[in-house]
Amino acid sequence: YKIEQSFSLINVKGFSMGKLKAKSREFIKIAIKIGQDYYPEIMGKMFIINTPFVFKAAWAMFSPFIDAKTKKKITMMGSSYKKELFKHVDPENVPTEIGGECEC
Repeated sequence: YKIEQSFSLINVKGFSMGKLKAKSREFIKIAIKIGQDYYPEIMGKMFIINTPFVFKAAWAMFSPFIDAKTKKKITMMGSSYKKELFKHVDPENVPTEIGGECEC
């Protein structure tokens, strides 16, 4: 089968600004630019879960570099993410440590 779009699930539990060094910030900006410029339709949906307040502050730094069309594909949620997540992906494909059924 041909894979046309990606679905990403990113768990940011335990994120802190101290863990986000200057080189990491620059890499993220470059990765976002490459994705938007060369592969704009590859990302189908991205869920960022367990987002603490500090992550939302970091998002405020990066979001100006993200195209509006791309931003619409990104959903950020705190710890109450399961109901919305399972509308998009089957629980058997989500690892048990984040509430799914996959022993992967």
